[in-house]
Parts: sequence; structure tokens; C-alpha cells
Amino acid sequence: MKNYFTRLRAYHQRFFRLYLLVLMAIYGVYLLHLPTPLNLILKPFGLKGWSAGLTRASVRLLHLDWQGAWDYNPLIYPLVVYILTYFFLFPIFSDKKIIEK
Repeated sequence: MKNYFTRLRAYHQRFFRLYLLVLMAIYGVYLLHLPTPLNLILKPFGLKGWSAGLTRASVRLLHLDWQGAWDYNPLIYPLVVYILTYFFLFPIFSDKKIIEK
């Protein structure tokens, strides 16, 4: 088990700044109520993008409001499963050697 957490930490340590930057960008867009690029393309055609409401749904999940997250966008649940799989299972099955310091 200790080996698992060591590999997990070593794998994600390389991308930590990128993770922070992405989170700041997503929640910056949310807090400032800025439109996303996909929304800017689809809105003139009267279409709703598949990602509409994902940020608000993720905020609802952080507040443990399961129904509110579903109401904003049901795609949030498969997305959360994918993200958790990426963070906790992908480093184990990665073929790249992780150099532990």
C-alpha cells in the first residue's frame, strides 16, 4: 500500500502546477460568469453545448448537493468517475517509469 501512494505522489507531482492552473481557470470563468469558447460558437445557432452547466454542477458537488448537480448537467457524474480513475488508477497502470527521489 505504501508503494501505491509513493507511485501516486510521484506521478502527480510532475503535473501539480498544471492542475492548479486548470482549476484556477475553470473557477475563474465560473466566478466572473465568462462564456466558454464552445458557448461562444454554439450560441449564435441557438444550440446548447454539452458542457453547459458543468462548472456549476461541480460547485454543487463540492457543496454535496447531488440533485442540484444533476439538475445543472447530468454529465458531471461520468466526468467525476473519469477524473477519479485518472488520478487514482492511471498512475498504477502507466508504462512509464517513475523516478522516485
